[in-house]
Amino acid sequence: MRTRAGIAVLLLLGVALGSLREFLFINLNYEIDRVRYQRPIAYAHSRFRAWTEGWDLGALLTFKWVLSFAYMAAMLGLAILLMRLLQG
Repeated sequence: MRTRAGIAVLLLLGVALGSLREFLFINLNYEIDRVRYQRPIAYAHSRFRAWTEGWDLGALLTFKWVLSFAYMAAMLGLAILLMRLLQG
């Protein structure tokens, strides 16, 4: 039973991280587009725009790469933990 609970927790954590990643990357791409092409209208979420207020294009792109590698590492860690639970 303990293994099933651990698997369920890892799966829920993976889904939650995936949802957070989707929110961050969609809004980050909107903000990158706005800054790159100097668009007057911003489609990113207002809270996200408040977080990235004053960032230039280089900072936004660097943040995107850092987030990409962080999420790859997090998902790799979850996959390794899941395999350890499944294999005993």
